[in-house]
Amino acid sequence: MGLVNSQRLPWAYAFSTLFGIGTAVTTVIPVVALGLSIPSFLIGTAATISISCRALGGIIGITIFTAIYNNKYASLVGAELASNSRAPVVVGASEKSWRYVWIAIACLVAANGFVACFLKGVSPMMNHHVESALEEGKVREEQLS
Repeated sequence: MGLVNSQRLPWAYAFSTLFGIGTAVTTVIPVVALGLSIPSFLIGTAATISISCRALGGIIGITIFTAIYNNKYASLVGAELASNSRAPVVVGASEKSWRYVWIAIACLVAANGFVACFLKGVSPMMNHHVESALEEGKVREEQLS
């Protein structure tokens, strides 16, 4: 996306489609995982915490990326206006400003990818036992009480 400009409109469509698919997948998978791994009486609490953390991360990210974009755009436009007041405002200032936002995003993705390499598997902790009984019976009654 850092290379997209007004002459590369198909690139923008292609990358936007890929980002949309990626966002949809990362939105659906946590909800499904919660439903399959949390006892039924804790699903509401777990979903609330999960969605709240996602929203907080989004707010922080949007704030940081908006600040990067606005600062770079203002500096590019300000520099152009200061150098020659009769010259039109920088036409490509927006796409150049977006380039810095995508560089920041790429750095965060690379850091997350590096950290993910050190995650430990959870298979040794699996005991093939469902913690919350889903069928009516004594076990379910004991868990709910």
